[in-house]
Amino acid sequence: MSLFACPVCQTMLTPAPRVWACENGHNFDIARQGYVNLLPVQFKHSKQPGDTPESLQARAAFLQAGHFQPLRDALQQCLEQLGPVAASLDLGCGEGYYTEALRDHSDQVIGLDIAKAAIVQAIRQSPKTMQPIQWLVASGAHLPIANKSIDRLLSFFAPLPLAELQRVLKGEGHLIVARPAANHLTSFRKALFGEIIKQDQDTSLTALGEAFQRVFLDTIDFELRLSPESLKQLLIMTPYGWKAQPERRQALIRQVETDGEWTTSASVQLSVWQGKPTL
Repeated sequence: MSLFACPVCQTMLTPAPRVWACENGHNFDIARQGYVNLLPVQFKHSKQPGDTPESLQARAAFLQAGHFQPLRDALQQCLEQLGPVAASLDLGCGEGYYTEALRDHSDQVIGLDIAKAAIVQAIRQSPKTMQPIQWLVASGAHLPIANKSIDRLLSFFAPLPLAELQRVLKGEGHLIVARPAANHLTSFRKALFGEIIKQDQDTSLTALGEAFQRVFLDTIDFELRLSPESLKQLLIMTPYGWKAQPERRQALIRQVETDGEWTTSASVQLSVWQGKPTL
């Protein structure tokens, strides 16, 4: 039974070496890099949806430097406790930093993002000697995934399309979510805005609690020691960078270039959810 559904007509989509096809004759070629584009034009809201290539490159370099390794270690611990499964999906996988953690805990791993540049970046840095990951360009709001076919869903700093999560996740399956905690990048925000602005309220977690029950919650706190180059990458990859006034951005960059290093703290809320039992 295929895990994949045609994004056009929702019938079963059969993977093949060169072309994926459904029973209604909709065909999707495998790109030269190895991904499959399952994003019909009607699901695009712009010519190049998702993160920009510049922000993706900055985030990839930042993560590969190990700045968020404590969070990935916490994810690994969580996956070990949950045990192995058949199929896992990283929703909004970006450049695949957290997707890679799923390999040792799942027979089949899918990394999905709406940005083609993100998927190309993920393939470029994914180890070729390990279990392959199926990379897809697709919309999280219209997942090309069969009903009740996924055992484990990952959403790290990515959207939470509630109806689609309920549709594709098996009844006993788990959803693992990472979101910035209240104290995330506190001194970074203060330096950019002159005061510690509050994080925007994440209403998606409130909605999530109506459909799923939370079975685990932890806050991962760790220090970020940033070089001038790492700071510039952080400015590019976070919304705070472009929300701040240019003068404040430049002042912070000059300060770090003078000092050689700058320290701030990260705080991420990691939670695990499971479908509520039906009455």
